[in-house]
Amino acid sequence: MSTLLGLGMTLVVAATAQAQMDVSAHMQVNLGSTTHWTTVRGTHVKELRASERPGYDMFRYGGKYYAYDNSQWYSSTRGNGDFSAIDERTVPNELSKVPQNHWHSYPANWTGKGNAPTSGRQRRG
Repeated sequence: MSTLLGLGMTLVVAATAQAQMDVSAHMQVNLGSTTHWTTVRGTHVKELRASERPGYDMFRYGGKYYAYDNSQWYSSTRGNGDFSAIDERTVPNELSKVPQNHWHSYPANWTGKGNAPTSGRQRRG
């Protein structure tokens, strides 16, 4: 009986985790042809000048572009075009060093946790 209960709980957790992040989601980004990226002080992350920022969060780091919109992370190797949804655990830790006042919508689960993603293969420092 306890084996079945444990299996049932595992399946519920797996289904919940899958429902929380749709990795098949995409986001279309068009920043235009002239963009000016500046380094966020104290980090290796670049951001757009305030006058060029879209209505969501957009950063550049380590040869990739990262967008954060409606609690979902997206990434691309190009600044314009199709961005694919990514799991939060793969977001580089360096992005967590960007101060909250540089964000439209700071990731809620970073607040009170040292501002860092909890894990990830690309986690740095």
